[in-house]
Amino acid sequence: MIYPIVRMYASAQQAADAASRLKRWGIPDDMISLVTASGTASPQQVVAAIKAAYVLQAHAEVYAAGVARGQALVAVRAPFGMGAMVAKLLDSAGPVESGVPSGPERGEAWDDAAPLSSALWLPVLTRQKPPFYTPFLLSDGGTTSATLGIPELRDSRSMLSSSVGMKLLSHGATPLSSLLRLPVLL
Repeated sequence: MIYPIVRMYASAQQAADAASRLKRWGIPDDMISLVTASGTASPQQVVAAIKAAYVLQAHAEVYAAGVARGQALVAVRAPFGMGAMVAKLLDSAGPVESGVPSGPERGEAWDDAAPLSSALWLPVLTRQKPPFYTPFLLSDGGTTSATLGIPELRDSRSMLSSSVGMKLLSHGATPLSSLLRLPVLL
């Protein structure tokens, strides 16, 4: 999910209860952000903490005002397909009105630090790896990749296919050119 699901609570205890409900349902700790009032934190630090939870600048400033009044914030980056369940769990903990309109509307919030990302509604940075991320090393069989625990691709005609357990579709070097009877190089 690009934008987090955010709820404000009247007390830090209510926010902690909401976060614990999410954890019981299997939401990882790194997806949950809990921001509470701290006597030593400046307003800029509170805004920065809220923005670190992938909240837009304009919304973070509104939420920070609520945190300054003693409220607490829970922001969740729900895994794909779990947004409705996360919203229901957060709503069951008794949130209060935050002052930010619910549901993203185009043009309502703009992050001056990242105008292109704001215009395209994309996150500036992501802490997650791509879904099918697996690092590979091209090696001649040395011990480098074995010591790192990374799969190794050896010099062969079907490096990627063999590493994922697939067969080659064709043994010819130029299947399309051969099929169409076209020369490979002119």
